[in-house]
Amino acid sequence: MSKVSFILPLLIINLVTGMAQDFTELQNTIENKLLGKLTPGIQYLIADKNGVIYEYEGGFANIDSQTPVTAETEMKMYSATKILTTIAIMQLYEQGKVILDEPVENYLPQYKFSDAFTIRQLLCHTSGVTNKPFVTKIHLASEHADFNEKEAAKQLIEENLKLKYKPGKKKAYSNFGFLILGEIVEEVSGVPYKQYVAENILNKIDSGNQQIGFSFNNKTARAYQKRFSFMTVIYKMVADKKYWLKKEGKFYSFEDLYINHSSYGGAFASSHAMLALGQELLNSDNTILKPETIKEMFTEQKLSNGKNAGHALGWWIGELDGHKYYYHPGGGGGYSCELRVYPDLGVVSVVMMNKTQDFSDLKLLSKFDKQVLGINK
Repeated sequence: MSKVSFILPLLIINLVTGMAQDFTELQNTIENKLLGKLTPGIQYLIADKNGVIYEYEGGFANIDSQTPVTAETEMKMYSATKILTTIAIMQLYEQGKVILDEPVENYLPQYKFSDAFTIRQLLCHTSGVTNKPFVTKIHLASEHADFNEKEAAKQLIEENLKLKYKPGKKKAYSNFGFLILGEIVEEVSGVPYKQYVAENILNKIDSGNQQIGFSFNNKTARAYQKRFSFMTVIYKMVADKKYWLKKEGKFYSFEDLYINHSSYGGAFASSHAMLALGQELLNSDNTILKPETIKEMFTEQKLSNGKNAGHALGWWIGELDGHKYYYHPGGGGGYSCELRVYPDLGVVSVVMMNKTQDFSDLKLLSKFDKQVLGINK
């Protein structure tokens, strides 16, 4: 059911102190407290720019068929997709095709918003556009071939032209803002969003035979939600019954579902593919962004009153025992993930699970990374 990779059997070299550590406790925590109880399956990876330091894959990608989670198992990235949209915008900025502090109307003149806001403000969630989560903006895989994403985006934008607050006044996390950014990528580049991302980001990352994509395939884990949980109550209230599949042990399974708008949450990946993306950003000679652009992307932004916004361009900012990291979680119906980049340690980590994200998931990577890195031990 599981695979664990180590530099030494059940041992790993501590990056901070150089001491060898035993990670049996971490493995036991995952297998005894998480698998089969909180999530059917899990992937956890931590690496530096040269390779994997610690790796774990375990549990089931499909409970019914007893299909195990492997290194190649893919899951939805959900909001971690915003990393791809951010990189796309920063590439266009590098090329002089967009200016971060120009009004969005310069790039999307067909939409008449109630106030002017900038690309920078969209990236750090201070634009004032709606922060509705749009969790019901989904459709079945069986409907995907006939779904017109461009038309759906046009309709949604036109329904939300009125801003909720004056741009720059505060931060309010917005999926809608990244829908707009996806539209800007298309308008400026002249190609569909998913095509741009594939050609200019994904095809340039060395992730072996594992890729980030935008569709279900035979490697995609089934989506699950714990039957007896607060999130189940919420999803039962807002999600159409046609999206639920059946009971499988302690979990409900979901039908295969697509988010209507790719640029804020539509990507799929394995943990190895996500890790490769993070590792690329640690390399000064990477193929997707110049070092100075990465530095600007990771710079904390300001509100109009001069206070810190608590957000970089497209990335959240966190700290683990004095070590700053940049991250983006992704979660929704049936999947949960997070990607982190620790520039000062030269480390990237990722966790992926095929269960609906809840608040406790946002603490997992800190617990795992702390044990592996031996911070404050």
